[in-house]
Amino acid sequence: MPAKSGQASGIENPGFKKPGYFEVIKMKITHIISTSLFILLLTAVGCTNRGTGKLPRQVTFHSAVEAPLGFDAWTFFWMAPHRSDPDSRMEAIVMQPDGKEYFRYAITGLRGGGGSVRSDFIKDWPGGDPATLAGGIVRFTLKVDRGGMNFYPDSSLYKFAFYTKSDSGGLGGIDWAKPFMYVPAIMELNK
Repeated sequence: MPAKSGQASGIENPGFKKPGYFEVIKMKITHIISTSLFILLLTAVGCTNRGTGKLPRQVTFHSAVEAPLGFDAWTFFWMAPHRSDPDSRMEAIVMQPDGKEYFRYAITGLRGGGGSVRSDFIKDWPGGDPATLAGGIVRFTLKVDRGGMNFYPDSSLYKFAFYTKSDSGGLGGIDWAKPFMYVPAIMELNK
């Protein structure tokens, strides 16, 4: 016998009660609220110092794997953090695998947060020969003298890129648009 208009054909589930209009609205609102709370929780956990709820004054990004051998230049791509005190002094520090300081500089001009930044390093520039980082974990630390920092939580925006000199040239003989290797950065909350 064919199904009547408005009646489902096929196997019927006699225990199933089709939700009414208000039940559907209630389910949608519950879904939206639970999803929003989950995103808020992930953002709060990912961007603050766990356990204290305070924003960190120092954050270190380290390479997920050791830096390759034989590279001539490298870049750290990052997002400028929002600072709780926009007048605080911020600096970047790069450490060699042996614990010695490779480079330190004061960051000026980044009063707001959220903009993408790249920090480039090549031989004969401040920091010296990148070969001192080859075969080790690269550490790039950002710190402020007061207040705290809140970083954009998308980890794909923080990464290291490694380059070799090329015939196509570019600044320092590097084609900065063509790294031979990308390495994800892992964020460590220090203080």
